[in-house]
Amino acid sequence: MSLRLKFAKDFIESLESEHGLLASYIGGSVARGLEDEYSDLEICMIWSTQPTPQRRIDFIKSSGAEFPFKIKNQLIPEKSILADNIIYKNNRVDIIHATEETLKHWLDLPNQRRALQNYEQEVISVLVNLIPLKNKDYLLNIKKKISPYSLKMQKLLIQGEISLLGPGTVIIHHKRKDYHLSYEFISKFQKRVFKVLCAINKVWFPGHKHLSKSLKSLKVSIPNIEIRFSKMFIVAPKEVDEMILEIISELLMIIKTQPINLDTKTLDNILNNRRQKWKHCTSSS
Repeated sequence: MSLRLKFAKDFIESLESEHGLLASYIGGSVARGLEDEYSDLEICMIWSTQPTPQRRIDFIKSSGAEFPFKIKNQLIPEKSILADNIIYKNNRVDIIHATEETLKHWLDLPNQRRALQNYEQEVISVLVNLIPLKNKDYLLNIKKKISPYSLKMQKLLIQGEISLLGPGTVIIHHKRKDYHLSYEFISKFQKRVFKVLCAINKVWFPGHKHLSKSLKSLKVSIPNIEIRFSKMFIVAPKEVDEMILEIISELLMIIKTQPINLDTKTLDNILNNRRQKWKHCTSSS
């Protein structure tokens, strides 16, 4: 048993019994096995109805935990959850409060006929990898109800991200001395490539902060992609733009091997269009 898991169980056991608390589990980087020494512990609590601020304070303080920040009672809109940041035995813990109704909504996300948003994929990623703390049977049953990653969803997510992969413009930002835009462009490009690779591997997007560690675990990927991503921030702008086109080309080659019936002719046209724009952008360099 890892130290964080032991710590989480100790916290849950220290809480007073509370009517209406159906289950609790570990999420975040700890559940995914991607935590490091700087990672916070994230614990999600599932309630029959959302607890009032005072009920949350009394419940959590029964463990001896402290609230270093003012407690909030405003739902995080897109996720329909409440979040508390607490200190327990000198360690920071993020407590997520969700209702059973919200949980049912999360379980229905893989069945949507649209490309899921980043936060929606993150929610499913947590459910797939959750570590039960309270009411294990209930939570294991929840995991069984998560629908498989469908070919249709895979196609929707890949199409959506590929359409946003832009041509190399780092040289232009560099010439204008908009260095922050150069780094922003590189970062956005890498995030989109990462999301496409997640979809190719039928892995729910775990969040951008897990990009580096997650890339290493993907079975289908671009050769040496982690090293190439790191290199993009330290080489000359012209080389960055060349790397971008190379990565797009290799990514499209991988996509063509997937059984998702994407129009490869359209993908080739996208790549050629990117190349032409890149030549136009860099011809005067």
